[in-house]
This record gives sequence, structure tokens and C-alpha cells, in this order.
Amino acid sequence: MKRTVQVEPSGLLGNPRSAPVLLFGAVYLGLITLLRAALSIWEWSAADLSPLSFAEVLGVGFLRDVFVFAWAALPAALFLWVAPVRWFSGRVWPFLIRGALFLAALALVFSMTAEWLFWEEFRSRFNFIALDYLIYTREVIGNIVESYPLIVILPAQALVALGLVALIRRPLARAFEGRPTRGGAAVLVALLIALAVVDTRIPAPSNSAPFPNRFQGELASNGLGTLVRAYRDPILDYETFYRSLPTEEAFHRVRNLLAGEGTTFVSEDPHELLRSVDSPGPERRLNVILVVVESLSAKFVGSYGNQDGLTPQLDLLAPKSLRFTNLFATGCRTVRGLEALSLSVPPTPGRSILHRDHNENLAATGWIFKDRGYDTKFFYGGRAYFDGMDHFFENNGFEVVDRSGLSDEEVTFQNAWGVCDEDLFGRVLRDGDRSAEEGKPFFSMVMTTSNHRPYTYPDVVPIPSGSGRHGAVQYADHALGRLIEQARTRPWFDDTLFVIVADHCASSAGKREINLAKHRIPLFLYGPSIVEPGTVDRVASQIDVPPTIFGLLGFDYQTRFFGQDLLRPGPERALVGNYQSVGLLRNGVLTLLLPKKEVAAYRVGERDALTPIAPVEEDLLDAISYYQVAGDLFRDGGLARIPSP
Repeated sequence: MKRTVQVEPSGLLGNPRSAPVLLFGAVYLGLITLLRAALSIWEWSAADLSPLSFAEVLGVGFLRDVFVFAWAALPAALFLWVAPVRWFSGRVWPFLIRGALFLAALALVFSMTAEWLFWEEFRSRFNFIALDYLIYTREVIGNIVESYPLIVILPAQALVALGLVALIRRPLARAFEGRPTRGGAAVLVALLIALAVVDTRIPAPSNSAPFPNRFQGELASNGLGTLVRAYRDPILDYETFYRSLPTEEAFHRVRNLLAGEGTTFVSEDPHELLRSVDSPGPERRLNVILVVVESLSAKFVGSYGNQDGLTPQLDLLAPKSLRFTNLFATGCRTVRGLEALSLSVPPTPGRSILHRDHNENLAATGWIFKDRGYDTKFFYGGRAYFDGMDHFFENNGFEVVDRSGLSDEEVTFQNAWGVCDEDLFGRVLRDGDRSAEEGKPFFSMVMTTSNHRPYTYPDVVPIPSGSGRHGAVQYADHALGRLIEQARTRPWFDDTLFVIVADHCASSAGKREINLAKHRIPLFLYGPSIVEPGTVDRVASQIDVPPTIFGLLGFDYQTRFFGQDLLRPGPERALVGNYQSVGLLRNGVLTLLLPKKEVAAYRVGERDALTPIAPVEEDLLDAISYYQVAGDLFRDGGLARIPSP
């Protein structure tokens, strides 16, 4: 039986073709604004907010939300505009519309929850990380299941979605009794199209524009909008988005920057960085175990000033090691750390090289060791397809050993991210034993996972498993201590250099485009018969670790590395990046290159506090040269593997 439809039109909110979109739009804009306000209040101090700037964040954010809603709602508005008139006269249609609105409300509540949790972890709107998480669903979903009480969260989200639909029940019911005119719906479609067109004419904002710091810019952003931007521009062509120099000048500067003691350029080609490195001492075919510790900020380590007693094993190791006090992570993701430690290249803007096409057979550390007859392996406690690690390392001189290569007998504890650090280190030791029995030196690059949410681990440290980051740091430290302790019982221990470094810091975001304090990481070189204990205060970054290792081993080799041996004379500088911002730290000044060809500079004070200053010309030109040349070389194949002599 058909119901009677009123014939008199009653505006867009009374038109069943346009009312569902408009009513949901009001709900969407209201909730997204509420989320922005809540995040702003949470970050009030960190974002340097005042009542006026808070209002500006809400106002600019509201406009961005309107544009995003216009794009998202346009398909639904078009569908309702062209739907046959007879659909609107049946009893099923209102039920279907309410069902669709419930699903849309549920998706909205889910995305808002995800944005809140993402902000809690990364202090940022959705970006490249969120995009990657959509790809690697197994690890991410497992992490969520182990970290949050979904049995409470999911039903609560459904109830909230039902409440939102109930909130618009009455105006929606009145709209169902209105006349489904196409003319009225066309007005809404035209409005949404106009908003979408205007949005295409507005340049995409940088991390902070038009605000004085990054936090305010992020708060004013729309999460869905930033996610779409990350998908659309995962790789940023350097010369399109950043300040650049004539190619010849940029390469000339980089060649001068890389020329140092013991290095000789192989070619006179001004666009070629290939050079020979001659070590002062004899070559030593020593084993190397390079442990890359997940999220081990220097601020957690006692020998770097922490007073919480989280790292007793590293603190015992510190006076026996060569410790570097001013080392900075090149980025704020694991793939950036692995990129720097295996390729010794600056963090080019956009996605890491591990995520890019044509990243095979590059001039990587694996080949240098492999060409000398080493067993070269990359160990990871989880599934190495995550972040493209398996493809990258398998095609750059490494054998990959991950969770799939560990038997059940080798695993005592695991969570969503993989096996615990002790289990992983156990496999490293056993493979070292096999290499030694075969008379082969080995290079083992080990990526840990235990210091990662959900922060669960074996019950072997005072802080209970699952209680937070500090407990995970304490367990990671315990596992490192066990690794050294067990390695001492091996006959190959005296011939092994242990390198302990972080991939990045925990929670690397801050007010500025790059929070320098949250790029500071520890570096220990330990080998009682190999390296003299002490400290090195020289400013450096992760790209300098591979050349320093090769220098200690006395290797003569050819390279296209951008890093330098930190135990030989050379300039102090660090190269750091954060998604779209890249920088050069030198002489107490951080020079940043930003999208839309913008630049910024800061004087670095106590505790890495940043004070804005005018850019220093030489620093700016050298920063441009480093990143422009690195981008050009990868794009043009200039970072290709160097054939063994």
C-alpha cells in the first residue's frame, strides 16, 4: 500500500531528495567540530592556543570540513537527485534511507575514534602512516584488538550512531512527507559542486599554514582530507614542491660536502657521487650485529639523562662502549631509520624509499658485506611484508628472517607485531653460530618490535606487561642485556661489533614542523677487543652509522653514501625529516625546507628548544643541495648498486 505524498514543496529540508544529505551534514559538521575542540583543549598548552587562536582554528577547520563534506556527499546527492519518483512513495524507502544514515553515522563515529587514537599516538591528523596502516591490516587490526577493549568500544559506537540517527528522526520524518522535487535537489547538487570546485582552487595547506606552529595547523585540518592528500601525493617530486638550485650547483655543493679525509671521487662526472673510501688501518673481517630498537628515544636511557631507571642494562654497557651523544634520527618512522641505516641517504620528502617503486639493487650496506663473503641477514620479529621490508632487503643484499621463518619451538611470546625481542635475539645468536661454524663472518641487521603498542612482553621486568611505554622500554633493555650476556659465551664474541641504535623516537611530533628534541636517539658501539670506550659529542644522524662501521672494520670500498665516518675529521651536521619537512642541523641552526618552496630557520637552544631566525644563506643552499641531489639520484637511478671489483 502506498502512502500519500504532500504536493506542496517545503524547501530543501522538506524535500526527501535533499533532506537526508543536509541533516547528516549538520551532524557531521557538529561532531567534527566537537572533535577539533576536544583535541585543541587537550593540546592547549602545546599548541600555544589563546581564545583568539582557538577561534581561528575552529573557523578555518570548519571551512575545511565543509569542503571535505561537499566531496563526500556529492555522490549521495546526485543519486537522490536522479532517483525515480516512485521510490519516494513506498514504505521501504524511508527504512532504507535510515539504514544508510545509520551506516554513515557508524562510519563517522568509527573514524572519529580512529582520529583520536591516531592523534594520541602520533600527535597528528591522518597522514602517510594512516595510509600504510590501511594496507597492513593484519598487524594493525591485531594491534588494536590487543590494545583496546573492543568488546566495549564497538557496541558503544553502534549506540552512538543509533543516537545520531534518532537525533534527526523528526525532521527526517517530516521530509519524507514532502514533495520529492528534482528542482530543489538540483540546488543542493549545484551547491556541493560549487564547493568542490572552490576547494580545487585553494592550494593544499602545508603542515602549519596559515598558523604559527604545526600543532595549530594540524588541529585545523580535516582527517579525511589529509588522508586523501597523503594518498594523492605519496611521493613529492623535490623540484616541484621545494626550493631548488641549478642542478650543476647543487651537485657541486654536495661533492664538496662529501669530500673528506680518505675519500677520492672515482669520476669527473659532476653528477656522479661515486667515490673510493680508504680506511687508515688494515681490514678486519669482524662480525657485526646491528640492533635497531623500536622507538628508543634517548630520553628513556639513563646514560642520556633519564632518572627513571628504565635501562639498567644499557647503563651498565655505556661506560664499556663508544657512545654518541648527539645523534639524530632522520625521520619518525621505522622505514626512515632502516632507509638511513642501509642506504645512508637523506630522508627525501614524501614516502620512504622502502615504499617506492624501483628500490631494488641500490648501493646498500648489504652488498658491501655480501661482496666480502659475509652472511648478511635482516631479522624482524613480525611479518616482513609489513612496510615493504621483505622486498627491499631481499633485493638489496640481505636474506630476510622474519616470523614466518621461526618455528613454534623458537617462540615463547608474541603479540600482534611479532615475537618478543628475546626470541628474535635467540635466532640471531643461533644463526651467528652457524655462520661461525662455516667459517664465514656475518652481518646481522635486527629490527625489534617489543617497544610498540600494545606494549606486551614476557613477565621478566618489574613493570607489568601491557601497562605502557615505560614497561616496554624496560623489557627492550632487558632483552638487549640478555643478548650481550649470551653472546659472551660464544667463541665468536671477541670478533663481533655490537651496534645498538634506535629507528626513531617515540611520539616525534611537536609545535614546529620538525621537533628536534624528539629526533635525538642513542647510539652504542660495543666490542671489548674492537673499540675503545668513550663518548663522541659530534652532531650527526643515522646516515653516518654505516660509514662509521666500515671505518672501524678497516674496509676500503666504493660508495655513494651521503653519510660520513664519525671517527675521522669532518663537519658536524645532521639531516632530519618529518613527512613533508626536511632539514639540516648545523652550527646550532636548524634550517627547514617546506612544501610550496617555503623555508624556515631556528636557533637551537637548551633542550633543543627552537627560536625562529632568518635563514643562514650557506646553510640554506647546502640543505637544498643535499635533498635535491638525493631526490634526483634516486629518480634517475644514480643510487644503483656498485658492482664488486
